[in-house]
Amino acid sequence: MADSFDAKLFLSHFSNPADGFHFLGANSSFKVDQLMQQLKGSTPPPPTPPTPPPLPATPPVDVSDGESRPSTERPIEESPPVLAFDTETSGLNPPIVLQIAYSLLENNEQPKETSHILKLPAGVRIHPAAQAVHGISAERVVKEGVDPLPVFDAFLRLAADVVARGGRVVAHNSAFDVRAISTTIRYWNQPAPQFPLTFCTMNSSKAYSPLKNKRGWVKAFRNEELYEFLFSTPPTERLHDAMGDVRVTLKNYMEAQQRGWW
Repeated sequence: MADSFDAKLFLSHFSNPADGFHFLGANSSFKVDQLMQQLKGSTPPPPTPPTPPPLPATPPVDVSDGESRPSTERPIEESPPVLAFDTETSGLNPPIVLQIAYSLLENNEQPKETSHILKLPAGVRIHPAAQAVHGISAERVVKEGVDPLPVFDAFLRLAADVVARGGRVVAHNSAFDVRAISTTIRYWNQPAPQFPLTFCTMNSSKAYSPLKNKRGWVKAFRNEELYEFLFSTPPTERLHDAMGDVRVTLKNYMEAQQRGWW
């Protein structure tokens, strides 16, 4: 800054002293020297306009009148959807689906559940051992059964949509359920569907299993065993009913995800 700085001359250039001090703080000494040279010249420069006062804070918008205004809040990030499903079959050879259930979880809201008893193709009977497990009789299938192909079509469309949105289609022992659905559709004289990629909680949780088989090898969890391992209590849902199994599967999947298993 120039040695001959004249404070009185400098401040006379501004409409009030505060503007002068603001200029000193906001500019380099080179800028101040330039201004002083101009002030000492024969032709006084035009006065520097005062620094405008800071704008007042924007008051909150009153929306009590009910008018619609654009929201300034950031949108809530959506969680990827999860579609858990399960089937009950007439037996193991062939595995013809006579019940399918699924539950769609989106943004941690209440899951949307669907369950159907399905008609069986001509000539297919329920094996006594299978009926002893799931309790679905031929009489119930005749009374409650619906046409399976529209049900499978709706489920597969939903599954494809979930995968397309970055979500997962989940089952416990998913390979069996996928095979059962494909086999059943072929028994109804339709080509096997293009099944979306599924996530198996049975295979994916095996690394955490403390269970051993008779040979001492690590054994995969059954659905209810995984639930008890995660929650330290047996499930309360009715097992080997497709809807009950789906609820257990979904809870297992979400809890294990919270633990960082997948």
